[in-house]
Amino acid sequence: GGAGRSLRLVAVVAGFGVGRVWHDFSMATLVRDRRSPGSLLTKAVGHLLAACGYDLWYWGCKIGYMAEYDDYGGRDLGREEFWRRWGAAREQPPPGAGKGVRDVLRTGGGLVPA
Repeated sequence: GGAGRSLRLVAVVAGFGVGRVWHDFSMATLVRDRRSPGSLLTKAVGHLLAACGYDLWYWGCKIGYMAEYDDYGGRDLGREEFWRRWGAAREQPPPGAGKGVRDVLRTGGGLVPA
């Protein structure tokens, strides 16, 4: 992290893509302070997934803190709508025709400079 500086992991999002669906299987905020690193990371990842061409970001069952993201398009889908949208998105080719997350970041497409 630069001369005399160390890097510290403060938040993490882990997941995988199937077709044009991103499955988030874990999120964690390791440092809780006024900067809200988990919230910032979630918004940056959402922007990145949209830039990569993902159609659906699946978080699992909605729990309390997730309501914070309703203003950004997050919502609880009923079973029928979920399976219809998930089934359609998973059958699509992976997003970006070879333009993956690293490519988007390398070309300045992320909210945070690489």
